[in-house]
Amino acid sequence: MANKIAAIAYLGDLMGGGLLLSETKVLTEVLLTHPTPAEWQRLVGEENILQKNSIHSARRVALAVKNRLEPLGEPFWRDLQQADTETSKQLILFAVLARSKAMTDFMSTVMADARRIYQDELHTSCWTDFIDTRSRSVAGLDSYAESTVIRMGNNVFRMLVDCGYLSEGRSTKKLHKPFVLPLIGNWAARQNRMDVLEAMES
Repeated sequence: MANKIAAIAYLGDLMGGGLLLSETKVLTEVLLTHPTPAEWQRLVGEENILQKNSIHSARRVALAVKNRLEPLGEPFWRDLQQADTETSKQLILFAVLARSKAMTDFMSTVMADARRIYQDELHTSCWTDFIDTRSRSVAGLDSYAESTVIRMGNNVFRMLVDCGYLSEGRSTKKLHKPFVLPLIGNWAARQNRMDVLEAMES
């Protein structure tokens, strides 16, 4: 059990979905009202404010978004509430990386190494290779089924495409290096998460 906990902490909520931009914007408004647990459940489950096809899906997405945003606090939510689309994407990616050392490490090593050797594409198999390598040092990573690892990788790649780090592609994706907004640097300093900023800029 302890091994599994270590792996969960390393991965963060990569099974929660991609950026979830529209859902995050909706739930940011809710978080700013400081709802009680009962109010949160009513809005997500009964009122279906996320407009999902099932309560299970709505609750899963809402939990993922809440887990990403809650630790960052109200000032972060306000910046996200007021942000345009591109800024919102980078803020959400920051929130995801702050909870997922795995994705942070992936960007800081696999993607950064590819750029260093002037490689302009990534094959999707590099995610499973990365997890396989990390499983030697992170207890419990090797307990995940291959299909689960691939699903997490699909979410990672979808987020990176949405944020402009990769181009859409079936098995290979072209690498890009988007400009990281100064607001992200401000939040990295405020949260003492320069590792996240370095990953986004690497």
